[in-house]
Amino acid sequence: MKIINLLSSIKLIVLLAIATLIPFLLLSLFNNPATDDFYFAFHSKTSGLLNAPYWMYNNVGGRYFSNTVLCFNPVCFDGFYWFKILPIVLILFFVFSIYQFILSILINFSKSEKKAISSLLILTYFIQLPEACSSFYWMPGAITNQLPISLNLLFYTFLIKFYNTKKYRFLLLSIVFLIFTMGCNEITIIFNLLLLYFILLYRFLLLKRIDIGFIIIVLLATLFALIEFMAPGNIVRAKEIPVSHDIFFSIIKSVQNSVIFLIKWSPLVVLFSIFFIDSINNLISNLKNKNYFIKPIYALLILLGILFFGLFPGYYVNRNILPDRTLNNLYFYFYLAFLYFIICCLYYLKSKKIFELSINNSSKIILGIIIILSTFSNTPIFSAYHELLNGKAYLYNVEMKNRFKLIKSSDKKKVLVPSLKNQPSTLFQPIIMGITTDVKDWKNEEISDFYEKEIIVIPTDSTFTE
Repeated sequence: MKIINLLSSIKLIVLLAIATLIPFLLLSLFNNPATDDFYFAFHSKTSGLLNAPYWMYNNVGGRYFSNTVLCFNPVCFDGFYWFKILPIVLILFFVFSIYQFILSILINFSKSEKKAISSLLILTYFIQLPEACSSFYWMPGAITNQLPISLNLLFYTFLIKFYNTKKYRFLLLSIVFLIFTMGCNEITIIFNLLLLYFILLYRFLLLKRIDIGFIIIVLLATLFALIEFMAPGNIVRAKEIPVSHDIFFSIIKSVQNSVIFLIKWSPLVVLFSIFFIDSINNLISNLKNKNYFIKPIYALLILLGILFFGLFPGYYVNRNILPDRTLNNLYFYFYLAFLYFIICCLYYLKSKKIFELSINNSSKIILGIIIILSTFSNTPIFSAYHELLNGKAYLYNVEMKNRFKLIKSSDKKKVLVPSLKNQPSTLFQPIIMGITTDVKDWKNEEISDFYEKEIIVIPTDSTFTE
């Protein structure tokens, strides 16, 4: 009977979120550096730790914060064990930032509801996570795309706290996290500028409010976006991508894939929204400032804008869809926007006295069963458990330790290393991490430069990528 009751309780989501985090935290113990980890470490050694971020800004790109963090790479200090600690820090920081964000919004909710809704955001993210490896384990992807999600949540957290308390220390903290966030990647910059300018225009045109503090925030966001976009390194980087910028092609492909991702990602968010309908109705009833609920059409525009402008740069710059590590970023903001759209729709229907959605306990039990099945079906969560329990992650770690030992101990100029037999997808993605039989391949070059040896993978008699 207790199990049946649990299936219809929000406690189920908390337990599932905990069950989700466990394998990802344990897999961190088998994480190892690869490719760009050695690239950043190499330039930190050659340029010096303090000068490397300036070199990156002028030669690689404008991501001033994420590149600075990556320049202090554990590989520089021969601290490979840090690669087993960093994912744990990133995962826990992600959880912390979500919880703080929820605390700042749902002031009048109970602790159990705040934990449940935080768990909802965590679970929804991991179930449909486009690519787990570069989200938490491949550090260049994690620092550039995953870390700014947490930083951005804290920016909005402190901004909301400032407006709730009028304490200027929260405004200062929000500015600090805004500066960090805007220096991580271009997609996050686009999302922030879209949202901040939308809020500014909405408050001015519809609410007839002029907020000097918020205008300062918007101006600072614009300034640091320009610092990122105008970096000399972006020009150098653009020359390496000789693609014609076809705006019509980019618009068409962005619209097409916006529809595809909307269809692909939205059912799970709808499912969780219905399961949490009591909490949503509670939010609608108890939130004093009804200005938080905008017209559904505006919320829909935000949602579609996130998809379109999130996908557009990939097609415009490279005539291709964004890499999975960037889709991780897009997905997170998509499901937040979609959840907000649902809330605004439900508020509109209730305020117009059309109807108020609710479900009975039996229906919630069925939804609870579906959520459990959705969590452990063909998802990154299932893969994480599978690779942990079948020993694949452990064997991968053993192979990587042997590889680095072989490279370090070899006194030859050319080092041949065995290809990896175990490649757990959660920890290792060949397209960004696997070395090849070609010493001129960028993945080979990055590790070869660091060790000052030509490193290729066996077999050597044909073109091969492990």
